[in-house]
Amino acid sequence: GYTVKNEQRTIVTPVKHIENVYRKKEIEQIHLAMTGVAPSVLSEEYYPMVVLNNILGGGMSSRLFQKVREEKGLVYSVYTSQGSYSDIGSYQIYAAMGTGHLNETLEIIHSVLQDLRANGVTKTELVRTKEQLKGNFLLSLESTSSKMNHLAKSVLYFNRVREEKELIDLIDSVTMDSVNAMAEKYYGEDNILTVCVGPEKPDFIEKIV
Repeated sequence: GYTVKNEQRTIVTPVKHIENVYRKKEIEQIHLAMTGVAPSVLSEEYYPMVVLNNILGGGMSSRLFQKVREEKGLVYSVYTSQGSYSDIGSYQIYAAMGTGHLNETLEIIHSVLQDLRANGVTKTELVRTKEQLKGNFLLSLESTSSKMNHLAKSVLYFNRVREEKELIDLIDSVTMDSVNAMAEKYYGEDNILTVCVGPEKPDFIEKIV
Protein backbone atom coordinates (compact mmCIF):
# COMPACT_ATOMS: atom_id res chain seq x y z
CA GLY A 1 0.00 0.00 0.00
CA TYR A 2 0.91 3.65 -0.33
CA THR A 3 2.59 5.26 2.65
CA VAL A 4 3.96 8.71 3.43
CA LYS A 5 6.70 9.79 5.76
CA ASN A 6 5.59 10.33 9.35
CA GLU A 7 5.83 13.92 10.50
CA GLN A 8 5.82 15.24 14.04
CA ARG A 9 2.42 16.71 14.82
CA THR A 10 1.60 19.05 17.65
CA ILE A 11 -1.84 18.28 19.05
CA VAL A 12 -3.43 21.18 20.89
CA THR A 13 -6.23 20.21 23.25
CA PRO A 14 -9.26 22.41 22.47
CA VAL A 15 -11.03 24.21 25.28
CA LYS A 16 -14.68 23.24 25.58
CA HIS A 17 -17.05 26.17 26.04
CA ILE A 18 -20.73 25.40 26.58
CA GLU A 19 -23.15 28.29 26.21
CA ASN A 20 -26.77 28.37 25.05
CA VAL A 21 -27.65 31.21 22.68
CA TYR A 22 -30.80 32.58 21.03
CA ARG A 23 -30.89 35.03 18.16
CA LYS A 24 -34.23 36.56 17.27
CA LYS A 25 -34.94 36.73 13.57
CA GLU A 26 -38.28 37.32 11.91
CA ILE A 27 -38.30 34.31 9.59
CA GLU A 28 -40.95 31.68 8.95
CA GLN A 29 -39.10 28.75 10.47
CA ILE A 30 -37.26 28.18 13.72
CA HIS A 31 -33.82 26.65 13.31
CA LEU A 32 -32.45 24.65 16.24
CA ALA A 33 -28.89 23.37 16.42
CA MET A 34 -27.34 21.42 19.27
CA THR A 35 -23.70 20.36 19.31
CA GLY A 36 -21.26 18.65 21.63
CA VAL A 37 -17.74 17.28 21.77
CA ALA A 38 -17.15 13.95 20.02
CA PRO A 39 -14.12 11.67 19.54
CA SER A 40 -11.38 12.49 17.07
CA VAL A 41 -11.03 10.40 13.93
CA LEU A 42 -7.91 8.83 15.47
CA SER A 43 -9.72 7.68 18.61
CA GLU A 44 -10.91 4.12 19.26
CA GLU A 45 -14.20 5.75 20.19
CA TYR A 46 -14.72 7.14 16.67
CA TYR A 47 -16.72 4.29 15.12
CA PRO A 48 -18.86 3.56 18.20
CA MET A 49 -19.80 7.26 18.18
CA VAL A 50 -20.57 7.18 14.44
CA VAL A 51 -22.91 4.25 15.05
CA LEU A 52 -24.57 5.97 18.01
CA ASN A 53 -25.01 9.26 16.16
CA ASN A 54 -26.71 7.44 13.30
CA ILE A 55 -29.04 5.58 15.65
CA LEU A 56 -30.00 8.94 17.11
CA GLY A 57 -30.67 10.83 13.89
CA GLY A 58 -29.15 9.19 10.83
CA GLY A 59 -32.27 8.53 8.79
CA MET A 60 -36.00 7.86 8.75
CA SER A 61 -35.64 4.90 11.13
CA SER A 62 -33.63 6.92 13.66
CA ARG A 63 -34.98 7.72 17.10
CA LEU A 64 -35.29 11.46 16.57
CA PHE A 65 -37.02 11.16 13.21
CA GLN A 66 -39.51 8.65 14.60
CA LYS A 67 -40.18 10.49 17.87
CA VAL A 68 -40.17 14.13 16.77
CA ARG A 69 -41.37 13.99 13.18
CA GLU A 70 -43.37 10.81 12.68
CA GLU A 71 -45.07 10.44 16.08
CA LYS A 72 -45.49 14.10 17.02
CA GLY A 73 -45.30 15.92 13.67
CA LEU A 74 -43.45 18.81 15.31
CA VAL A 75 -40.69 19.49 12.79
CA TYR A 76 -40.11 19.77 9.06
CA SER A 77 -36.75 18.05 9.37
CA VAL A 78 -34.53 16.60 12.07
CA TYR A 79 -31.18 14.86 11.70
CA THR A 80 -27.73 14.42 13.19
CA SER A 81 -24.23 14.64 11.76
CA GLN A 82 -20.68 14.21 13.00
CA GLY A 83 -17.41 15.90 12.12
CA SER A 84 -14.15 14.47 13.40
CA TYR A 85 -10.58 15.66 12.99
CA SER A 86 -7.13 14.62 14.20
CA ASP A 87 -7.48 16.31 17.60
CA ILE A 88 -11.20 16.44 18.36
CA GLY A 89 -14.64 15.96 16.91
CA SER A 90 -18.18 17.25 17.32
CA TYR A 91 -21.68 15.97 16.74
CA GLN A 92 -24.65 18.05 15.63
CA ILE A 93 -28.40 17.74 16.10
CA TYR A 94 -30.46 19.94 13.79
CA ALA A 95 -34.19 20.58 13.58
CA ALA A 96 -36.36 23.03 11.66
CA MET A 97 -39.94 23.74 12.65
CA GLY A 98 -42.78 26.26 12.66
CA THR A 99 -43.59 28.47 15.63
CA GLY A 100 -45.25 26.95 18.65
CA HIS A 101 -43.31 23.70 18.64
CA LEU A 102 -39.86 24.70 19.85
CA ASN A 103 -40.02 23.93 23.56
CA GLU A 104 -41.82 20.60 23.06
CA THR A 105 -39.24 19.61 20.43
CA LEU A 106 -36.39 20.44 22.80
CA GLU A 107 -38.07 18.46 25.57
CA ILE A 108 -38.42 15.38 23.36
CA ILE A 109 -34.83 15.61 22.09
CA HIS A 110 -33.51 15.76 25.65
CA SER A 111 -35.75 12.85 26.67
CA VAL A 112 -34.41 10.76 23.77
CA LEU A 113 -30.84 11.56 24.79
CA GLN A 114 -31.63 10.74 28.41
CA ASP A 115 -33.18 7.40 27.39
CA LEU A 116 -30.09 6.52 25.34
CA ARG A 117 -27.89 7.27 28.32
CA ALA A 118 -30.06 5.33 30.76
CA ASN A 119 -31.09 2.33 28.67
CA GLY A 120 -28.69 2.18 25.73
CA VAL A 121 -29.43 1.03 22.19
CA THR A 122 -31.20 -2.13 21.07
CA LYS A 123 -29.61 -5.02 19.21
CA THR A 124 -31.89 -4.34 16.25
CA GLU A 125 -30.74 -0.71 16.07
CA LEU A 126 -27.10 -1.74 16.32
CA VAL A 127 -27.28 -4.34 13.53
CA ARG A 128 -29.38 -2.15 11.23
CA THR A 129 -27.14 0.88 11.65
CA LYS A 130 -23.91 -1.04 11.08
CA GLU A 131 -25.31 -2.51 7.86
CA GLN A 132 -26.49 0.94 6.78
CA LEU A 133 -23.06 2.49 7.42
CA LYS A 134 -21.24 -0.27 5.53
CA GLY A 135 -23.63 0.03 2.61
CA ASN A 136 -23.31 3.81 2.46
CA PHE A 137 -19.52 3.57 2.56
CA LEU A 138 -19.33 1.04 -0.27
CA LEU A 139 -21.80 3.02 -2.38
CA SER A 140 -19.80 6.21 -1.83
CA LEU A 141 -16.74 4.56 -3.38
CA GLU A 142 -18.60 4.38 -6.70
CA SER A 143 -18.21 8.16 -6.90
CA THR A 144 -14.76 9.28 -8.07
CA SER A 145 -14.80 12.40 -5.92
CA SER A 146 -15.88 10.47 -2.81
CA LYS A 147 -13.19 7.84 -3.37
CA MET A 148 -10.51 10.52 -3.78
CA ASN A 149 -11.78 12.26 -0.64
CA HIS A 150 -11.54 8.96 1.27
CA LEU A 151 -7.98 8.37 0.03
CA ALA A 152 -6.87 11.91 0.88
CA LYS A 153 -8.26 11.78 4.42
CA SER A 154 -6.70 8.36 4.94
CA VAL A 155 -3.25 9.65 4.02
CA LEU A 156 -3.64 12.89 5.98
CA TYR A 157 -4.86 11.25 9.17
CA PHE A 158 -3.12 7.86 9.11
CA ASN A 159 -0.14 8.36 6.77
CA ARG A 160 -1.33 5.44 4.64
CA VAL A 161 -4.24 4.29 2.54
CA ARG A 162 -6.67 2.25 4.58
CA GLU A 163 -8.22 -0.52 2.51
CA GLU A 164 -11.98 -0.94 2.23
CA LYS A 165 -11.97 -4.21 4.20
CA GLU A 166 -10.21 -2.54 7.13
CA LEU A 167 -12.95 0.07 7.45
CA ILE A 168 -15.70 -2.52 7.07
CA ASP A 169 -14.06 -4.58 9.82
CA LEU A 170 -13.88 -1.50 12.08
CA ILE A 171 -17.62 -0.94 11.68
CA ASP A 172 -18.33 -4.65 12.27
CA SER A 173 -16.21 -4.60 15.44
CA VAL A 174 -18.42 -1.99 17.15
CA THR A 175 -20.15 -3.56 20.16
CA MET A 176 -23.28 -2.61 22.03
CA ASP A 177 -21.24 -1.88 25.15
CA SER A 178 -18.96 0.52 23.28
CA VAL A 179 -21.94 2.37 21.75
CA ASN A 180 -23.69 2.66 25.11
CA ALA A 181 -20.50 4.01 26.67
CA MET A 182 -20.51 6.81 24.07
CA ALA A 183 -24.06 7.80 25.01
CA GLU A 184 -23.11 8.07 28.67
CA LYS A 185 -19.92 10.02 27.91
CA TYR A 186 -21.03 12.46 25.21
CA TYR A 187 -24.81 12.97 25.45
CA GLY A 188 -24.85 14.55 28.89
CA GLU A 189 -26.38 18.03 29.20
CA ASP A 190 -23.02 19.42 30.34
CA ASN A 191 -21.62 18.59 26.88
CA ILE A 192 -24.35 20.16 24.73
CA LEU A 193 -24.42 23.69 23.35
CA THR A 194 -27.81 24.83 22.03
CA VAL A 195 -28.34 27.61 19.49
CA CYS A 196 -31.72 28.76 18.22
CA VAL A 197 -32.52 31.26 15.45
CA GLY A 198 -36.04 32.43 14.69
CA PRO A 199 -39.08 34.30 16.03
CA GLU A 200 -39.50 32.15 19.17
CA LYS A 201 -37.11 31.82 22.13
CA PRO A 202 -36.64 28.56 24.05
CA ASP A 203 -37.74 28.84 27.69
CA PHE A 204 -34.37 27.79 29.11
CA ILE A 205 -32.11 30.08 27.04
CA GLU A 206 -31.30 33.38 28.68
CA LYS A 207 -28.52 34.76 26.48
CA ILE A 208 -29.77 36.67 23.44
CA VAL A 209 -27.38 37.90 20.72
